[in-house]
Formats: sequence, structure tokens, C-alpha cells
Amino acid sequence: MSEHFAEGGLLLEINVKSHAEARFHDTYNLCLGATRLDGGTTGWEGRQTLGGPLVTLTDPDNDGVFWGWAADCGTPGLDAGNPCVSLKTKNAGQLQAELGMTKNEVKNLPFESSDLALVVDEPYPWDVKVGVH
Repeated sequence: MSEHFAEGGLLLEINVKSHAEARFHDTYNLCLGATRLDGGTTGWEGRQTLGGPLVTLTDPDNDGVFWGWAADCGTPGLDAGNPCVSLKTKNAGQLQAELGMTKNEVKNLPFESSDLALVVDEPYPWDVKVGVH
């Protein structure tokens, strides 16, 4: 089961432990489909292959959605205006700190330590859809 929450330029993807594999949280990757909200036609910077170089992604289907693998925020060469993964964690305390929430607010999320949470920085003009791999 997967839950999505968006607020203040962040997208939170939660995979409940019964569906999250027993893998280290840093081994998960996010495939993002991002649509420009400003009508622009240039893609975001991401990867076409896992571990590949950063490239400006294209829209081969001409449907306005640019698909690619998201880089971690702070990756050298990644401009600040691109969607990126700001946190991969299975720890409620780390999620609380990243989202700036109180413990009670985090308790209201369908998340507990050992679930997988992936937080995506979603700067304007991007609207993001995700797939976890």
C-alpha cells in the first residue's frame, strides 16, 4: 500500500512495511513524472538510467510529462529548481525533522518506524508523480 501527501513544495511517498521490502532505505529509487505548471517546454534534470549522468529530460510522448530517475537533493551539478529526493528513511524522527512536524502530526500520518518514507522536493513549476523502485 502506498500513500501520497503534498504540502508546501514537498511530496511525501509512504510505503507501509507490509509492502516495503526488507531493504536499506537508501537503496530505493524514485521514478518521477513531472509536468510543468507554467506552460514551459524544457524538462527537469534527472537521470535516464539508474546511476547515469544528470541530463535534461525530454518528453518523447509529447504529453507534457517528463519522466526520469530523481537525483538526491544536493547532488553535484543539480540545479535548485529541479525535483529531487530530499529524504529516504524508515525512521519517524527523521521524517518529523524533514517535514517540520510535531510528534503528534507525524503520528497522524499512516507511518511508523520501519515503513518507508520518501520525500521529494517539488519546486515550482513542477507537479510530480512518483513510482518507487
